[in-house]
This record gives sequence, C-alpha cells and structure tokens, in this order.
Amino acid sequence: MKLTKEDREIIKKAEKLWKTKYISKRHSVSSILVSKKGKVLEGMSMEFECGIAVCAERVAMFKMMPEEDEIKTIIAMYDNKIIPPCGVCRELMSEMNKKNLENTWIIVSRNKKVKLKELLKFDWQKVFQ
Repeated sequence: MKLTKEDREIIKKAEKLWKTKYISKRHSVSSILVSKKGKVLEGMSMEFECGIAVCAERVAMFKMMPEEDEIKTIIAMYDNKIIPPCGVCRELMSEMNKKNLENTWIIVSRNKKVKLKELLKFDWQKVFQ
C-alpha cells in the first residue's frame, strides 16, 4: 500500500527523533507509534552496559499501555533508514490485541506500508485454539 500524507509526517517525526535523542554506543533506533485513538508516542531503543536492551517499538508500545492496546501505524528508523520491526516486536503487537494483525499499518520503506499480518503470517497460537 502506498503511503499517505499522514504516513509521510510520521516518517519526518521518526527522522527528527532519531537525530535529536540519545544515541547509544552500538546503535540507536527511533520509533513513532500512532494509536487507534490518534495518540502519537515516541520510542528510542535502549541498550545498557549490562547487556539489557529494549527495542524502540516496544518502548512506544509500553507508553501506550494500559490505556490503549490497538496500534494504527508504527515505524522504526535507524540512521535515516526505515527498518521493519524485529520478530519480538511483531509478536508483542499481535499479543497486545489480535485486532492489530488486521488493522496495524507498519511503514517498511519510504513508499510502502504493510499490515502486521503480512509480517507475521503464520500464527503459532492457532495450534492452541
């Protein structure tokens, strides 16, 4: 799916966030999340000397909860490059609310977005239903 004007604004916000916030020793990722209700949340990846790390997307998701659990759009960016969320972040989006599989847009490049279900095609949890 092609990007909307709103999507392009989200990309600009992710770029600005990446350029202006903390940059860790290894790498730093920024994320912008727009909730279903329209709340815009920022996240920066966090890496600590002890080996603990948290993805930028998860930081933004944790800021959203517990008030909301549905994501409208999310983006992650590293060094002005849009990157897809890691497997853990994809799984968390699905676990937060199954509606996110069908309804969440993930911006994967400067001209394309996809639904979460396209990045998480095979739901392992169906075995238990």
